[in-house]
Amino acid sequence: MYKICIIGIYFGKFPSYFNLWLTSCAYNNSIDFLVITDQYIDNLPANVKVINMSFYDFRNLVQSKFDFKISLERPYKICDFRPAFGIICDNFLHGYDFWGHCDFDMIFGDLRKFLTEDILNSYDKILTLGHLSLYRNTRENNNRFKLKGSLVGDYKKVFATDKGFAFDETNGIYQIYMYNNIPVYDKRIFADISSIYKRFRLAQNDVNYKYQVFSFNNGKVFREYLFNNKYYKDEFIYIHIKKPKDLKINFDYKSINNYYITNTGFYPKLNDTQLQDIKKYNNYPGILYEIYENMRFIINRKIRNFTKKVRKRK
Repeated sequence: MYKICIIGIYFGKFPSYFNLWLTSCAYNNSIDFLVITDQYIDNLPANVKVINMSFYDFRNLVQSKFDFKISLERPYKICDFRPAFGIICDNFLHGYDFWGHCDFDMIFGDLRKFLTEDILNSYDKILTLGHLSLYRNTRENNNRFKLKGSLVGDYKKVFATDKGFAFDETNGIYQIYMYNNIPVYDKRIFADISSIYKRFRLAQNDVNYKYQVFSFNNGKVFREYLFNNKYYKDEFIYIHIKKPKDLKINFDYKSINNYYITNTGFYPKLNDTQLQDIKKYNNYPGILYEIYENMRFIINRKIRNFTKKVRKRK
């Protein structure tokens, strides 16, 4: 079995449901998780290791790996450095066949079910978004972020500029692999919740249903739904919640392992899901309200873009 270490780096207060994140790590006990943070964390699962350091010390660690001046003035900029974690965090990755990076506004499902031996044998990079991506831990692969192909600029420009480029996602490192004909496992096996709608819906062109709800069941993440009066269940490798960031856990997370994941919090799942549960925890407001939410997003985006142009002119 391939040895995997997933790295999460976070400075400041964790999301309110961080304990659920930790619990979802514990279910994946054949995978190790490394958390670098300035926060104290107790009651850690056996497969989660924490390295405490300040943001200043982490910035110095990153700088020590490059012979040009980097720009890392705020924690959010760390996302651009993720494709280089194989070099930045090399002292922590000895003995691992793969390393990955992840977010904390998410809940893991059954990782090994999706990260099969066949996939791990076949790809040097697995998944394409910052929520969770894996890389084969070899010298050649760990340096591929330096190759040509990025649509947002080469790594030196990205690392030296005080601006977010999303270098860890589709226009950055993914394009580098594509440009250099290096296969990437890029199937959308995750539940990425759209930030446009209040109701929990999958983002982009993923299929959604009128009656659907998301849940965690003993280490697995599901979308449960009704379609043509029949009950169905899709399993995902993880769910990425995005926002809101402060979601209340409405049960004792130490004793309850089945729960609904909603836009108002996490609620215990005590029985098989019924239509009334879906309506209670992820109600469908109707097509007119969805059109309204979509138009509101478009208008707000245009306002933001206009404001940015005005600021640049100043």
